[in-house]
Amino acid sequence: MTELLIHNEWALADGTVVEELTDPATRKSLEQVRCASPTQREQALDAAQNALGSWARRSADERAAMIAAMVDEIRQAAGALAERQAVESGQPLRECQDLVASAIRRWRSTAAPDREQPPGAHQRRLPHQSLWPFWDGILNSIAAGSTLVCELPADRSLTALAIARCAHQLPPGVLNVVTVEPEEASSDAATDFLFVSQDAYLDVAVAGAAALRLYHAGQRRGQSVRIHVEAPMAYRFADRLHEYLAFLEAGDPRKAVTDLGPLYCEAALDRAIEQISATLKRGALVKLGGRPYQPWGLRGYFLQPTLLVEGSGNERAPLEAISAPVVIVSPATDIGTALRETPNPRCLTAFVHPAPVELQKLELSLRDAAFEPRIRAYTPNVDRAWDHAVAAGNGGSTRHPAGALDLEVISAPQLDWFPYKSRRGIKL
Repeated sequence: MTELLIHNEWALADGTVVEELTDPATRKSLEQVRCASPTQREQALDAAQNALGSWARRSADERAAMIAAMVDEIRQAAGALAERQAVESGQPLRECQDLVASAIRRWRSTAAPDREQPPGAHQRRLPHQSLWPFWDGILNSIAAGSTLVCELPADRSLTALAIARCAHQLPPGVLNVVTVEPEEASSDAATDFLFVSQDAYLDVAVAGAAALRLYHAGQRRGQSVRIHVEAPMAYRFADRLHEYLAFLEAGDPRKAVTDLGPLYCEAALDRAIEQISATLKRGALVKLGGRPYQPWGLRGYFLQPTLLVEGSGNERAPLEAISAPVVIVSPATDIGTALRETPNPRCLTAFVHPAPVELQKLELSLRDAAFEPRIRAYTPNVDRAWDHAVAAGNGGSTRHPAGALDLEVISAPQLDWFPYKSRRGIKL
């Protein structure tokens, strides 16, 4: 039975549209989620508008104290929320635990409200697979004195509804939550760019590229499907990556040792297979995977970890992201040429030799190609996924001015990479 939060009261949804939610790992039914009726959506907006005046007049400290109490309840429920998210989305439990922990750390250490717009009664729709950044925006807006109606697409609402249960300290009408009909997720142009120098440490580059590319089974928005590798290194890199991917643990996302879970739904699986087929028709070769399968007998929407290799003269793969555990190794003559062939590159992650001279050579190559690199420190996968989800939710398709490019250089292994069974995760 689907319940909606309107004016601090939970009421049964009474709309006519019902979505059947299934476990993406097993295809078993999880729950039927009913959408709110038009009348209930109007009631939620009325509640937000009626609560706006009194909420905006409260001091910033009062609002912050109530939000802190909500965050504390989320912290106490962190384990259950992470497991629910894993079951609902297919994202591995380790990743879900990291995201919950990262969200709570952000909310406890920063209390900066959203000042980009004056307080108002706003409607916010949960973007596709952007759960925790969505709630970050919600809490910032509430801290700034706004009241909100959160619209949760019925096909991905279970975890978000559970988070809303922690908001009972807020005054009536400040936060209202309704379920709405889902929209089809659109394909995204890639905005990040992975590059491997011929002088990079091979094992570091393989592990890092796999982890960054296959986060959430490759379903992170805006990420590039291709890894550009300097030609002298390309085929050795592909051979080592083949070995690495073959030993990743795919299976039940609720298990702490699982590296790769299922795709979100059957339509996503079908779409990925179509995109792989289109890439093969362009001349790429399959080195590993490419087919649906059933790891450990699970009947869900699993796609084998897939490794494709392009020849240096082939027509390139589709520019849109392939939201699946798919990696394409693309030999590159130089980084400038590869970047110029990529529309809207905003973030470059480069695996290079740790010697300072190699970084200087990389920066010089970028400037020769009319890019202005802005070096930043490595951020763990949880923060990278967070940033990309925020950018996707805001329609972040604009290029940095004057060819500016965020440059992230990696020369050593990181604790948040695969395999998950070898690490403990982020602690609260």
